[in-house]
Amino acid sequence: MIKKGEYGIYQGKEYSIIPEGSGKVTLRTRDKAAQGAGFQAAGLKKNIFIKEIAQSELENAYEYTPYAIFKNREFIIEGVNEADQTVILKSIDPNTVDELGFSSLGKYEYIKTVELGEVSISEKKSPILGFGEK
Repeated sequence: MIKKGEYGIYQGKEYSIIPEGSGKVTLRTRDKAAQGAGFQAAGLKKNIFIKEIAQSELENAYEYTPYAIFKNREFIIEGVNEADQTVILKSIDPNTVDELGFSSLGKYEYIKTVELGEVSISEKKSPILGFGEK
């Protein structure tokens, strides 16, 4: 599974997070067992559970940014279709995309759908919310 977005460590476990401002963070999980730890169903969504905590309760916070290496070049991942085993790559570099057969998505945006087996997928993990700063 490709991770994308903001995550935090709370009580030793990683959760998707939504920074709410004013020093608050909402934790999100699909783990039903979290209900025993104070998580509640997120409105009408019965399979997502949330819990609001103080940002200071987080042990760490970071953002995952996935990317793909295709033909020895790095590209943004716009989407993944696991059923078709394809990935949509995105770029803003017109020179690279002309060489590799990308099509125009809009002004200065180019995309190409390729087989998952043609790319190497990885992710960058960057600190957020003041974590990782000295």
